Amino acid sequence: MNFDKEIKQHLLWRSMVESLFNKSSKEFALPSVISNDHHCQLGRWIYSHDSDAYSDNPYYNQLREVHKEFHATAGTILTLFQQGEVEKAQFHEPEFYMLSDDVVRCLEELKVQ
Repeated sequence: MNFDKEIKQHLLWRSMVESLFNKSSKEFALPSVISNDHHCQLGRWIYSHDSDAYSDNPYYNQLREVHKEFHATAGTILTLFQQGEVEKAQFHEPEFYMLSDDVVRCLEELKVQ
């Protein structure tokens, strides 16, 4: 597993989602797709047999949880923005960034294990 590559991919995915939040992207995304933590590259790895070697690692287990929460929060924010509930959406943005940082931190910890 190339953890540096996964960190970079996660940050690129986060940037794409941010562009959906602030409408700088012409793309339209379904919140149900954004909130699914199995669809991104990292999620595919987490839920594959390739990650089995890490299943006893506490950072891996934490990664699974924060990654899932990150996607759920992204889906919530996108739903609220699409419904015109801008203030409610913005209320959740700090959590989105905190969870993203936690994903990166877990990946960095796994890298040095």
